[in-house]
Amino acid sequence: MVFGPSIVNNDISNATQTFSLKKKVSNDWVSVKSLFCFNSDCCIEFYPENGIEYKIDYTNLDINYTGTESISILYYSENLSNQFLKGAGNRINRIGYFNTNIDKNYFINNSSAVSPIKLINYDYNIPNNLNKSSGSLVYVKPEFQTEREFSIATACNPFQTVIFLSFSYISVSSGNIYSNIKTHGADVGYKFVSVSQSNLGKTDFEYYSPFDFPEQIDISPNLDHIPSKNIDYKRGLLLKETIKNNSNQIITQNINQYEFENYEQQTGLKILKSFIDLKFQGSHFEDRFINLKYRFDNNHDYIASYGQNSLYITSPIAFHNGNPLVERNYYIRPIFEAYGWAKLTNKTTKNYFYPSGSSTPKIVETNETYTYNPINKKISESTLNNSQGEILTTKYFYHTGNSIYSQNRIAEIEHIETYKGSELLSKSKIIYDNTWANNVSYLPKTIVSAKGTNAFENRLLYNQYDEYGNPIEIQQEGGITIVYIWGYNKTLPIAKIENATYAEVQAYESNLQNISNTGTEANLIAALNNLRTALPNAMVSTYTHKPLIGISTATDPKGDTQLYFYDNFNRLQFVKDAQGNILSENEYHYKN
Repeated sequence: MVFGPSIVNNDISNATQTFSLKKKVSNDWVSVKSLFCFNSDCCIEFYPENGIEYKIDYTNLDINYTGTESISILYYSENLSNQFLKGAGNRINRIGYFNTNIDKNYFINNSSAVSPIKLINYDYNIPNNLNKSSGSLVYVKPEFQTEREFSIATACNPFQTVIFLSFSYISVSSGNIYSNIKTHGADVGYKFVSVSQSNLGKTDFEYYSPFDFPEQIDISPNLDHIPSKNIDYKRGLLLKETIKNNSNQIITQNINQYEFENYEQQTGLKILKSFIDLKFQGSHFEDRFINLKYRFDNNHDYIASYGQNSLYITSPIAFHNGNPLVERNYYIRPIFEAYGWAKLTNKTTKNYFYPSGSSTPKIVETNETYTYNPINKKISESTLNNSQGEILTTKYFYHTGNSIYSQNRIAEIEHIETYKGSELLSKSKIIYDNTWANNVSYLPKTIVSAKGTNAFENRLLYNQYDEYGNPIEIQQEGGITIVYIWGYNKTLPIAKIENATYAEVQAYESNLQNISNTGTEANLIAALNNLRTALPNAMVSTYTHKPLIGISTATDPKGDTQLYFYDNFNRLQFVKDAQGNILSENEYHYKN
């Protein structure tokens, strides 16, 4: 319904006549909305609740006023077949793939002149209810005005009759007055999303959404809005993925379970101006002020009693961090922020197989569970229960502060163990060292592994690094050595030399690096070809780059070269061989 009050006043402090809307709650009339306008074109929209009784109150504070006021009420019903509201943001409806040019408004115009060769449709409604969207806002619907209330307590001399009056008015803002909280960056978070392709089945997704974890709403008609704590780390997590064939039979289903570690912290205070110092004008009126109570923590109450010219604070006198509250007529409210950790603890995968002529599937189920390292939040153990009843476990061990090698890199893996039941199947370990010629960092020196309880054996050796931590010589145990030359200020590899040692290659390194830093690509290619000639017993692969764009040429040990071309937006366009033949091509098409 829409209200049109006749009372218009652009100064709330001079308002002597007001309309207000109230609803009946447990036999008491509770103020809902002030029906007050600042201009003659004002109309006030309101959505009533079903089964609730409402009334309109008229208040006149001017005993000399003899005029009349009126209010118009326009009510209407909406089509409730579609159980959703239109909100902010875009979402994909359809994606069509065509083998010919089409008009950009093909879908808008419902064209059927050309059929897409592939059509993908997206649906966001509640399953089995095409009229109800699964999308939800995290917080209340955006508002650009709010109802504010204030009270006056005064005594009228000489009778000392105490009068309490409450007023409400509209506060207008150019932006949303509530917290602008999103679901992983989106205004609308969806609980269900279904992606289907013509004649190829569909995939249904179910997520944690604002339906499951809405924000705590803290809205008061006489206080400014306090920001919500924001628990977005709980939303947008995939709960279930179901893949179906064209006959709507389930093929595969993945089900995820999560646990949360929740934290919150007070990050500030919001100090809000109140209006309790307003009073009636005239010698027969005096100020009476209402006490305010503010609880800062669970142990202390702070009560502020306001007089006409001073502020009195009951014990304790000190407020926050020893700072006394000296301003009068302010509300003080705490601001909290939430943060946390969403842990995937269980993943169940079900594969469905339908015997010929049967609609009853055979189900093969596996279950994975995860536990986490509390310091670096990485997986410390994953356990797989397969359909044969086997239990396969992988354990991950990290350098989390208890090793001289970690150097605050708490996510570095130290070793990995795999088990079948309680039987150790294999283990691998990274051995770190810092005894490099020109680098004192702790870097991997040896990767070792073993079967069962056997002793570790070397698998991969890092023989040498440069000063930036780039490996320049590695080898497999008992295998050939591989040398890397790093160019472009030692940020990108320009040569990989197999079956040669760094000592054999070092004489060519500096010249190649200087050319890559300051020379032309043609000069660098020529120098790299000379390297291939100078090392006839080695397999030399060489590379040139367009820094910050991508690789430009790659030449294999046989001397065959592939060239990479980019468009004006630095996107890969062609890959050609040395004779100019196109090996691959990328085309980028965007819809206006």
